[in-house]
Amino acid sequence: MLQLIYWSKPTFSLNKETLAREVKAVLEAARRNNGPLQITGALVFSKDNFIQVLEGPTDFVRRVFERIAVDERHRDVLVLGRRERAVRDFPSWEMAFVPDTPDNQALIESYCGEAGFDPRAIAPEKLFELMKALVVKNAAASVKPLVA
Repeated sequence: MLQLIYWSKPTFSLNKETLAREVKAVLEAARRNNGPLQITGALVFSKDNFIQVLEGPTDFVRRVFERIAVDERHRDVLVLGRRERAVRDFPSWEMAFVPDTPDNQALIESYCGEAGFDPRAIAPEKLFELMKALVVKNAAASVKPLVA
């Protein structure tokens, strides 16, 4: 099974209303489409960045990522890491979501330091660990496509 993590910047407005609408649409599509492809994962929004982990059968993960890479809602799409895994980190999530909140920022800073969240500057293994920690911390709030 392939696990891939990537970073992107949104192309849409980051005001609260637009962000909520766009993230909800992304989550609804992912949750609808990922199940049949046996893909699970997590999406984090923090400091105007999206970080997403996709995990599942290699061909399906690659196909989904190729669609994301040309999706007009993303720009500067960059793969940060990929690894083969025997076990999923997000087995219960067609797509978990972690919003940009002060509590989540504190957890991010514990991994990244006070310099802030630049996922391109974090070792891929540490980034995978951070994503898992964020999903565990937000599990109760992430069961439906809600945006905080």
